[in-house]
Amino acid sequence: MRLGEIYLACRARVLGAAAPLLRRRPPRPEEPRRILMIGPARLGDAAMSLHLPENLRARFPTAVVAVLTPPYPAPLYRLGGAVHEVRTEARGLLHTLRMIREDPVDLLIDASCDTRLRYALLARLSGAGRSVGFDIAGRGAFFDVPVPLPPPDRHISAVFLELLEASGIAAVSTRPRLRVDPGLTREGLSLLRKAGVRAEERLVLLHPGGHHPSQRWPRDRYLELAGLLREDGGVAAALVLGPAELREDAWAQGLTGPGAVPTVAPRGVGELVGILSCADLLVCNNSGPLNLAVAMGIPTVSFMGPTRSPLWAPPGPEHTILRRNDLDCLGCNRPRCRRHDMACMKGITVEDAYRACRERLTAGEAVR
Repeated sequence: MRLGEIYLACRARVLGAAAPLLRRRPPRPEEPRRILMIGPARLGDAAMSLHLPENLRARFPTAVVAVLTPPYPAPLYRLGGAVHEVRTEARGLLHTLRMIREDPVDLLIDASCDTRLRYALLARLSGAGRSVGFDIAGRGAFFDVPVPLPPPDRHISAVFLELLEASGIAAVSTRPRLRVDPGLTREGLSLLRKAGVRAEERLVLLHPGGHHPSQRWPRDRYLELAGLLREDGGVAAALVLGPAELREDAWAQGLTGPGAVPTVAPRGVGELVGILSCADLLVCNNSGPLNLAVAMGIPTVSFMGPTRSPLWAPPGPEHTILRRNDLDCLGCNRPRCRRHDMACMKGITVEDAYRACRERLTAGEAVR
């Protein structure tokens, strides 16, 4: 067992013992006037939580629904349309707490799905009439209604609905949906045209980023796949690069000279959503843009290596997941490969990816 796992296990035991002292049991307001949702910190998690405020609005139509979130995912909730207020975190815990307490909260739902205590502490100190959040590694001690994580065979969007059920709210919307403003799509088209993508071609976007090194399909294979797709008549391929990829010299070397792959680098979530909305297909790792595409209804081909599949695998027949199911280490969920060979990613060939892309594009033509 790693040191981090030992720490979390000990923390869970200590906080579990202290829970009766920490937890309050206030009367539950019959009709909350103000609801605060603490949004997940990562872009993909935030995309998969967009149906939570939609369900809160449906259940409590007269309540003000606000979201507190880190700055980067904040535009998603504004685009979603179900949130009255989007507040971004202040400089520190005390500043953020002061901001929350300025407007008394009747119901607080913490959608954080990780081990960090920051948001659990905010929920406990917020003065909310009732707080609900996931009980992960002892975090549940700080909530009035701690929610156990369900078995890891459900998609993350369904896991988030457990928070509503624990709050006595029946979900009317079971999947996150992101409706894109036509103006954002026009901006995305403009950026793609400037990069050299032609309007008459079907568009395959490739996003090679991933939070951990173990989640990334090899760089050179993305470039090779883009080349193969561009050889197909009527198909355009373009790379969507984030700040992490733009800092790597190896990407710059592969994106210059004759036959270079058209590249766009969105500045923020709004531009990313606009660019993705133009795609007929997204090829990517298990990452934030994958979950964005799922919420936007865009077909995908994704590479899934160490990530636990049921939790994060895109649901629906329009999504193809490439995965080495023959490996016994699959689903290790580690940021770096303990075998040091990245077999789960390197075992997926360019031919595998190309074939999956062609099948998805053909299926899309049939739908049309």
